[in-house]
Amino acid sequence: LSAGGALCSIVALGMASRLPGRGLGPVGYCTLAAQAHMAGQFGLAYALFIPHAALLHLLPILLSAALLFGVLSGIITTIMLKHLPLQHHAAA
Repeated sequence: LSAGGALCSIVALGMASRLPGRGLGPVGYCTLAAQAHMAGQFGLAYALFIPHAALLHLLPILLSAALLFGVLSGIITTIMLKHLPLQHHAAA
């Protein structure tokens, strides 16, 4: 389940990285990744283990938790990035 969630997260982040302009910030990317990860895990759990309509009642709760922890991760990432020195990589 975790690998399925990770794959969904990577796909969502890849799509978001192609957004025009400046794209998303750390909070946006972390929130998107958390939501996609939860949706992927939920979809697999529903498809493989518990294909019952009652399981759908948990989806809003799980996505709310993913939103909360995604925003929290994004805030922590933003703080950490402010403390890291900028590094410029020369083109090879």
